[in-house]
Formats: sequence, structure tokens, C-alpha cells
Amino acid sequence: MRDLYFYVGRHYLRFFVVLFGALILFFVGFDYIQNVKDLSNSANIHLLYLVFKTFHAMDILMPISLIFAFITTSLYLIRSNALVALYALGYSKNSVLRVYIVMASIVTIIYIILQTTPFAYSVDRAYSIREYGNLKNSTQQLFFKYDIGKRHYYIYMGYLSTLEQKAYDLRLFEVRDDKLKVLLEADEARYSDNHWKIEKASLIETPDLLDNRSSHIILEKKKHIIILEGFRPSILDKVYESQISFSIVDALYALKLLSSQGVSTEKIKSALSAMIIYPFFSIFTIIFIFGYVPLSNRQGNLSFFTFVSILGSLLLWGTLYSFVKLTLSGVLSAQIGIILPIGIIAFASIFIHYKK
Repeated sequence: MRDLYFYVGRHYLRFFVVLFGALILFFVGFDYIQNVKDLSNSANIHLLYLVFKTFHAMDILMPISLIFAFITTSLYLIRSNALVALYALGYSKNSVLRVYIVMASIVTIIYIILQTTPFAYSVDRAYSIREYGNLKNSTQQLFFKYDIGKRHYYIYMGYLSTLEQKAYDLRLFEVRDDKLKVLLEADEARYSDNHWKIEKASLIETPDLLDNRSSHIILEKKKHIIILEGFRPSILDKVYESQISFSIVDALYALKLLSSQGVSTEKIKSALSAMIIYPFFSIFTIIFIFGYVPLSNRQGNLSFFTFVSILGSLLLWGTLYSFVKLTLSGVLSAQIGIILPIGIIAFASIFIHYKK
């Protein structure tokens, strides 16, 4: 069994690397030719754009590259009569298929792990370089609501820098029983230890009952104030600015946080489904196509098999990718746009595998 993994797996990974690299070069090269006129004259900017666009291409092309590598490896084994020799040596079809599944699963898991890192934001980085000429990591005029029990907080940030983990020109309004109770103003706040920390702030408090004799508005200066537990800068930037790119770590943080606030989490669930569930369609497609792989040139029309496999894979990949984009934009739910199609492909693949 080790020899089988070494022989088939080596060829599969070799073809995957070659095809993956070729598709990335084509994707990045074509995009660069289209957008080079929009980039600044700095060589560093061009290099950064190419790097982040390469990461973006890896994100898009990994699933289809796994399928193409499987088709290419199968053709190689058939034309060299190696597939017949493997079966003659006593290896079953399930044993050969298991090699493809294991190798493709390893690559897919590595891909998902990369989605927990800044790799997930490569498309945003490339867009910022093209549109602004730098790595824009800031948001202006951010306004959102935050609830703790019966207390409602409305927060305004004039400028949020996710790179510095700071917010400038901060305003916090606390509302209780539909009445404004506290107004906090600060020039700067820093995110640290899962909290936003304010060194100096002006605080205005209003009494429960305001009359001319016994109550008055309290105005004072405060130091070392802690607010907004769990509100990471990257979450604020992505969620409240209606952006759809998340890393898995930030998406899980945002899901927990927004669920506690009673805010819709459909966008977060869609992003998680796209990063975790969608990549596995390549493995199910490999299982499906394997059911129709001819044993040799004489057993079937190899040209027809190649044409149908490649064309069908491209159509399936394009359709699923369109569904993912529609889901991330909010047109479809994650259950309809991602989970259901992947489930149908998985069921069809398992059915064909046991039927064949």
C-alpha cells in the first residue's frame, strides 16, 4: 500500500503543482495586464500587488486544480498501462481512489488552515493597492450599536485603523429606557487584551429626573476607561462596513459576538460555509469522475472521457463559484447557495461510486 501511495500520489501532486502554477500565472498575468495602468510607478507597489493577486488566484483556483490534476494523472496511468498493472498486482479500485482522496484532502485542509490567516484578506489588499496606491487598513465614520442587557450603546468612530489597532474621534452614547444617560468623548482609543482602552475621556451624565433643585448634569474627566469587550478592529471593519471577506478566526469571533447582540449572522455563516464547506466539492467531483475512468485505451473512448471530464468540471466549478458569490452578497442563504449544492454533489458521487 505504501508503494501505491508513493507512485500514484507522487504523480498526482506533481501534476497538481504544475497545473496549479500554470493557472495562477495565467490568472495573475492577465489581471496584471488589465490593471497595470491603474498602479503607481513604485516597484514595491507592483510587487505587492502581484503577491496579493497570486494569493487571490490560489484561493480561487485550488479546487479546480485538484480536479484537473486527477484527470491528468488518470490519463497518464491509462496511456502508460500503469493502471492495468496496478489492478493486476492486486490493488483494488477503492485503493487507487483512496490515494486521490487522501492527497486532495491534505491539500484542502492546508487551504482551510490558510483561511485562518491574513491570506483570507488577499483580495482586499490587492484592491486597496489598485484603488488607493497603498495597503489601506482604515475605515472612516463608523457608527454601530452595542447592547448589554437593557443598556444600549451607540458608538461613533471618526477614524478606525485596523493596522494600528486604534480608533480616533470616539463618541459613545448610553441609552437607558429610551433616554440618553451618558455621553463619552475621547480623542483616541486602543484595542488591547480583547478590550478597547481609553486613556483620557470627557464624560457627561444626566440624572434620572432633571429638575432645577436637586439634580444636575455631571461633567467630568475620566482616565483608563475600558469598553467594547470582544470588538476586534477587523470585525468592526468587516461587519459594520458590509464587507464579505473574513478569515475563519475573525468570522467565528464575529459570529459569537453578533449572536449575543441579536444581530443577523447570515453573512458570517455564508463566509464560513464558503471557506470550510465549498472547497470539498473537488473531492466529491473526483469520486464522481473516477467512476467513469476507463481501464485502458481499448475499454473506452479516452478523448471523449477527457473532453467531458474537463468541460463538466469547468461548468460545475463555475456554477458553484457563482452560487458562492451570490451567497456572500446576500442573494442566497448559505443553506441554498453552498450547503445544498455540495450535498447534492456528495450524494451523486457516493451513489455513482457504489453503483460502479
